[in-house]
Amino acid sequence: FPVTIITFYNNLFNLNKFQRKNKEALEVFTKHLYNPEDPNQKIMLAELYTNVAKYEEAYDVYLNLIKQFPQEVSFYWKIALSCNSVGKNEEAIMWVKKGQQIDPENHHCNIALGIAQLFNKQVLQAKKTFENLKIDLFSKKWYLAYITFLDKNYTEAWKNYEVRNEGVWAVKPLRMKPMWDGTPMPDKTILVAAEQGLGDNVMAARWLHLLKKHFKHVKYWCNPRIYDTMLHLKQKTHIIQSATDATDFDVWMPIMSIPQRL
Repeated sequence: FPVTIITFYNNLFNLNKFQRKNKEALEVFTKHLYNPEDPNQKIMLAELYTNVAKYEEAYDVYLNLIKQFPQEVSFYWKIALSCNSVGKNEEAIMWVKKGQQIDPENHHCNIALGIAQLFNKQVLQAKKTFENLKIDLFSKKWYLAYITFLDKNYTEAWKNYEVRNEGVWAVKPLRMKPMWDGTPMPDKTILVAAEQGLGDNVMAARWLHLLKKHFKHVKYWCNPRIYDTMLHLKQKTHIIQSATDATDFDVWMPIMSIPQRL
């Protein structure tokens, strides 16, 4: 009987994680599964706290793990990220440097250092840190693009920002058609796809009307949570909110790519 109960809670926990119900997953884990004597479960607990933005709690768990396993480098860069999230930016750099003393070539530590430097407004140092990474990681390219925006080199910044489209956009309707390259197509239809946070999509919607100079029809596949709002755009645009409605278009583009294409 107890084994059945544990199996039930394990399944419930995994289901919540799969459905990205992070608060529910944390509650099931802490109430029914967590064993504070198991280091692996401590790691899981810290990750769950991070997922629900309880960074102070995650910090405390990582601090405990560092005391228990002082040679495990992953705990140093993870606690540094927790520090950044609660404004302990100088402490974040301290933890990263301790991790680098254990493994100077650890790319997670080096990325965490660059992030901590950005939080400390040490932009030039952060740029150097990311440029010196020996492997060509997505996060390296992402943060270098971010730094280019800070440098106000916007043409280059929007170009670099396209790195976010590498290996994503697996939604079937989009895979079937090419991404727009910026060439005017006055007799064609473009589908613009939402991405990132709701605020990004609301603000970027002001650019949609610019595409009407280049296409016969413009469709915007938005997050359902802002569908009603998007219906009130001053420049009328065909708004859709589900994959089943994403039909009859020739090319497509993520909404935050509009500035780069234009």
